[in-house]
Amino acid sequence: MNDAATVFDDYLRRLEGAAQKLPASRREELLSQIREHLDEVKTTLAPNDDRRAREAVERLGDPEHIVL
Repeated sequence: MNDAATVFDDYLRRLEGAAQKLPASRREELLSQIREHLDEVKTTLAPNDDRRAREAVERLGDPEHIVL
């Protein structure tokens, strides 16, 4: 089991990889928006609440689909 921060970090790594095909300005804008959103979600979770963290990233969707 992972903690919430690890779940979010893993998701952001996947998103960063998928976003490499975007123009740099769009990539940075997207990553910034998603980081900001996840930071807000983190404030509502207990540090070890990986279940709710996984639910949060599942609602965002697969990183490959986000960058389409």
